[in-house]
Amino acid sequence: MNLDAEVVARLRRERDELRKTAERLCSERGTAREECDLAVRERDEARQGVSSLRADLGVTVARRLEAESVSAGLGTELTEVRGDSSG
Repeated sequence: MNLDAEVVARLRRERDELRKTAERLCSERGTAREECDLAVRERDEARQGVSSLRADLGVTVARRLEAESVSAGLGTELTEVRGDSSG
């Protein structure tokens, strides 16, 4: 085998290796994009869950404040009724 044939053979092997590397990198890039898309979807779902929990918490806090207000009012009324009946 002459020198030119050896160089051509080596260059072909290198070309084939580079093609395989490029194909592997394209595949890895596709996988990375899919993983990124999944992470974005999971983040968005988590944000929606947090928003829902915050809304639920707001409702619960409002109900508790209302209940405390009613309780305080009833306590005041009870004190007044007890005061009037003992007078």
